[in-house]
Amino acid sequence: MDEDGDECVIEDVDLCKTNNVWTITNKMLQKVKAAKVTIENKSDWDLHHFYLTPVDRVSWGPDQFGDHVVKHGESFTLTNIACDLYDIKLVDEDGDECIVEDVDLCKTNNVWTITNKQLLSCQGFGH
Repeated sequence: MDEDGDECVIEDVDLCKTNNVWTITNKMLQKVKAAKVTIENKSDWDLHHFYLTPVDRVSWGPDQFGDHVVKHGESFTLTNIACDLYDIKLVDEDGDECIVEDVDLCKTNNVWTITNKQLLSCQGFGH
């Protein structure tokens, strides 16, 4: 546990098979630290899907919304996401995809407000 209460839990370590020196780095701690992100839908469209993938992978992970639809004015909170750089894909009610690359979930604001302008710009229709 660090000075501001962040915990790092490393499971399934066989102490008999490792050397007796552990070097703890910021990068290592960020990988095991969990992030929490709240998505606020301020757009005119319902949000149907939210996918994450670490930037070094090619396929999207599971839908973080599950069966839930985040309607206009609603919010949805994701918890226990491993700190990492992610590509994010958000899909609205029309099937339009909004993709944002290289998002550091542990260095960003924990509340993302999604507006019409943001959805249109990341779909390539804005600006």
